[in-house]
Amino acid sequence: MAERFLEDGSEKCTISPDNDYKSVFLIGDSIRMGYCGKVKKLLEGKANVFYPEDNCCNTQYILALMAFWENICDFSKVDLVCFNAGHWDVAHFDSDPEPLTTLDEYAKNIGRIINRIRFRFPNAKVCFVTTTPMNPNGKQGINPRKTSEIIKYNAAAQKVAKEKGVSVVDAFALMKDKGEEFFIDYCHLIDEGYDIIAKEMVSLIEKELNI
Repeated sequence: MAERFLEDGSEKCTISPDNDYKSVFLIGDSIRMGYCGKVKKLLEGKANVFYPEDNCCNTQYILALMAFWENICDFSKVDLVCFNAGHWDVAHFDSDPEPLTTLDEYAKNIGRIINRIRFRFPNAKVCFVTTTPMNPNGKQGINPRKTSEIIKYNAAAQKVAKEKGVSVVDAFALMKDKGEEFFIDYCHLIDEGYDIIAKEMVSLIEKELNI
């Protein structure tokens, strides 16, 4: 019985949804939190969509917390995992001249996350979602980052994804030409922005799962 429980004492989820739909698991930061509900609604009647309630922050957070999300659904029944991480990794917290995660560390962590997903979700395909750009008006929060930095981190992640045979949703490309009216602050999007990403996510999910 012990192996049914997680390190925090909560019980693993061993019950699958009462349908024959394919299942998708979404992991990521506040950008993912903006589109996950939309993806779930668009896939109603076609796929089960699961995701953590928490902001998955940076690459280290995902690596550390992935096992705890087993109480959300039966990982062995998941057919596709889509993840994003980047805004926190690129950010200069408290205006530190160094980013939270160096470029080399970030690329390594993306590879590690892909490996862990394949271990934890043994029957799932994997998809990486690129980091969206900053508000073009130059607004910054207390943890600044630049679109030029994000471009470098995205390129490094996409290289790893390609090497590991992982599909990519290029959320950066979807938003890079959008004006400041698509942003509510320095990096977060208005509803229409998340709609655009959600539709692209659904398009990939339908293609990957043949639904």
